[in-house]
Amino acid sequence: MTVLQKKDILRVIGKKIQVARLNKNYTQEYVAEKIDKSTDIL
Repeated sequence: MTVLQKKDILRVIGKKIQVARLNKNYTQEYVAEKIDKSTDIL
């Protein structure tokens, strides 16, 4: 069994967010604004 590292988990979560965002044709800026975070976080 492989132990997942924090960076691996964050990479997977980030990719899932990116795919969902692109499927809805949302920009990074739009999503960042909606969650009240900087685009650097996304």
